[in-house]
Amino acid sequence: MPNTPNTARDDAPPSVMPAYNGRVLAYLLSTITFITGILIGHFDKALIWFVPFAMLWPHLLYFVIRHFKLVESARAREVTLLLDGAITGVTLLLIKFSLSATLFSVIMLCFSFIVVGGVRLLALGSLTTFLSLIVSSFVFGLEFKPDEPALVTLVAGIGAGVYVAVTAYYTHQQAKALVKAKSQIQHQREQSISLSHKLAKYLSPQVWQSIFTGERDVRLETQRKKLTIFFSDIKGFTELAEEMEPESLTELLNSYFNEMSQIALKYGGTIDKFVGDSIMIFFGDPTSRGPKEDTLACVAMSIEMRKHMKILRQKWQSQGIKTPLQIRIGI
Repeated sequence: MPNTPNTARDDAPPSVMPAYNGRVLAYLLSTITFITGILIGHFDKALIWFVPFAMLWPHLLYFVIRHFKLVESARAREVTLLLDGAITGVTLLLIKFSLSATLFSVIMLCFSFIVVGGVRLLALGSLTTFLSLIVSSFVFGLEFKPDEPALVTLVAGIGAGVYVAVTAYYTHQQAKALVKAKSQIQHQREQSISLSHKLAKYLSPQVWQSIFTGERDVRLETQRKKLTIFFSDIKGFTELAEEMEPESLTELLNSYFNEMSQIALKYGGTIDKFVGDSIMIFFGDPTSRGPKEDTLACVAMSIEMRKHMKILRQKWQSQGIKTPLQIRIGI
């Protein structure tokens, strides 16, 4: 009998119990059709055994799945649905292919196959049901009794309608939940991107990359490493600050820091901080090419910075800054 998503029991994982309750619903509706057919004499009274079987089978199947810790397994859900297909094949033979009961049972089963596993499971489940029907025909014989009372047709049709409606409703709710979850994920992604861009302004690119690629955890910890540390300031900056307007001084500093930062990044330095006119850069963390290579890179960076100051001095002099600024470096 079919299996479909529905509401979940409190003591079970939410991703699994909808299938459990869907199976219970399908077998319950099929049982009602059976009881109706037996009471009016359309089905053989010996088939009354199907009633307790249909009431117990979903619970027994779930107990076995839970015992073997397969409740979260998609493969287990597909296999159990194939078992339902095999049972349906036997059942259709026993009711002698009563027309409406057979038709509505097949509709419910195929609907479940598609919901759970798509076209692939529909094909596999149909084959399983057909093989079950063929094998059981050798055991019980093959007999057709397509005509049935209107009451059986009505009950079977209502049952199939209820099953499809409940399944469709639950599928709709799942689709809404997925759309909502997708929207929330997109919103969180946009927030994360915005935050990372803001943090990038305050972190060295090497540190920023190591954090946002997961190479480094953001936590307080103590580490011992061999680092090459560079620090510099501008000689005569204090006197210059007294002469210049704050806005012009800020523009000069920003230009200086940008130029020096590009040189530092070129040589693989990690920019630690800017304090006033001072810069602190280190080599050896978060990436390192070894203490010797880090030191040589730091020295090469320092030499290029000193050379670049000549270009900056000419630029500043053309802007009316007469004080010949010099860079002082310590390693």
